[in-house]
Amino acid sequence: MRCAWMMWMALAAVSASAGEAPLKLQGEGAYYTLRLPLGVRAQAKSADLSDLRVLNGAGDAVPYAWVDDEAATVATPNRQSVPLFKAPAAAGVASQPAPALQGGWIVDLRAVKGLVQELQLDITPEAHGIYPFMLEASDDLQRWRMLQPEAQLVALQHQGLRLERSSFELAGTDGGVSRAGYLRLRPIPGAEPLPLKGAHIVSLAHRTDLPDWQWSESLSPAECTETHCDYVLPRHLPLQRVEFELAQSNTLAQVQLLVQADDEPHPEAPRAHGHRVRDHLRGLRHKEAPVAPRQDESFWPLASGTVYALNLQGSAVRSTVMTVSGGLYRKLRVQPTGGMAQLGAVAPRLRVAGRAANLVFLARGPGPYRLAWAQTSPPVAMSLDQLMPGRRADDPLPQTTAELAPATVASTASPTPPAPSTASAPTADTAGSNHKLWLWAAMAGALLLMGFMAWTLLKPGAAPRGDPPTG
Repeated sequence: MRCAWMMWMALAAVSASAGEAPLKLQGEGAYYTLRLPLGVRAQAKSADLSDLRVLNGAGDAVPYAWVDDEAATVATPNRQSVPLFKAPAAAGVASQPAPALQGGWIVDLRAVKGLVQELQLDITPEAHGIYPFMLEASDDLQRWRMLQPEAQLVALQHQGLRLERSSFELAGTDGGVSRAGYLRLRPIPGAEPLPLKGAHIVSLAHRTDLPDWQWSESLSPAECTETHCDYVLPRHLPLQRVEFELAQSNTLAQVQLLVQADDEPHPEAPRAHGHRVRDHLRGLRHKEAPVAPRQDESFWPLASGTVYALNLQGSAVRSTVMTVSGGLYRKLRVQPTGGMAQLGAVAPRLRVAGRAANLVFLARGPGPYRLAWAQTSPPVAMSLDQLMPGRRADDPLPQTTAELAPATVASTASPTPPAPSTASAPTADTAGSNHKLWLWAAMAGALLLMGFMAWTLLKPGAAPRGDPPTG
């Protein structure tokens, strides 16, 4: 038992050793923006990523700052009703046939104050079906630019449940709509007219950049029962988005999401916090029902909602991404009302996302540069204002970027926690040989220590540990 315990301790010491990977710089600049891969996040020693360093060719740590997406957000959301008009057949570009505009609508945005973020539509009570349409924007009702070539308005009845999709995010759409005067909703040729009775706009008084989400690979369940499935979450990735990949068509179920705490203690970094304004926008239209008590006290409720994959009227309709409050968790439990059979014969796969970990560093000293983790040297992280004096809150990040070399990205891309014996990613070419030699030396030392302990315990005449000597 003692020898086995010593072997485990030796392997744990080797697996917890520091790792590093070379960086490839794009462009010439004093500052570079780096997006941290999921594989490196998982191998970091602490959840707040304070053990990361950017090193130059001389081995010196250079200054860097984490990018806080909330730093430039100073606005509160506002929801207001806006005029909605039936589009006449003659509206729009003259070259387009009149039937293409039949049943279309025009939304007047001229009275909206602030930057447009979201369009919310009121559907007539008798509506039933899927209504695909094109969403366009204009400043003068003459020239239109495409925002979404095929959006879907959904109003369905299924087993006594009412299912609607009537909200559409406009911030960050191709073509931009932040200060457009009008929106046009045109049914795709051959589609039914949109059954609308009103429209609302959610806006912000100041600009808010869209969050940079970092998505995991598709996750299979680690364990399933008749009532639930458990999924192991990527290490150190705050859980803020969940997407279901349902294998069977015409599936619809009410699900509860429960989470299990991470095993390790961790301070929560500011960049892992929820996006307050964006979450408030979601809260304007989402009201979560209370979650029923559970029997397994290691899991606690996080969110609930309806997931579906329907094939109706020749169109595939899938549930949108679920938004959750954020946090670092070890496992996610999916618990459908009525059991796992409600989600089909094959357990669903999931993709999860959290806010990306982006940093900006100052390229000081000679190259090549490399990223190191599980470091014990004093941290050199600072605020973005300290790193870039004179920068305004709404200034874009440096366009010159850095990324891990392709070989190391492939080897650290696993979204699940790596096995203890492979926790360190490949090191930089300049230091790879020394690092490997150190690992082999550590393992050889551990084996020699265990051999010596075994010899002292088993040599002739040795008294059993804890027993008084005879004689």
